[in-house]
Amino acid sequence: MEHEHVVTSELTDISNRMHALGRHIEDGHERQHWQKACEEIDTLLILIRQRIGERGSF
Repeated sequence: MEHEHVVTSELTDISNRMHALGRHIEDGHERQHWQKACEEIDTLLILIRQRIGERGSF
């Protein structure tokens, strides 16, 4: 398995777990912070996939 695939696979797993855990947060303020953290992980994953695509390795 290529390193790029390992990275994107791991980040996808982390993102999925964070989104799942976020559904259990009841406090609205805490939920907002959690959702922001999830968005940051998702954005990082998009940027990595774009970078890999630019290199033609994905």
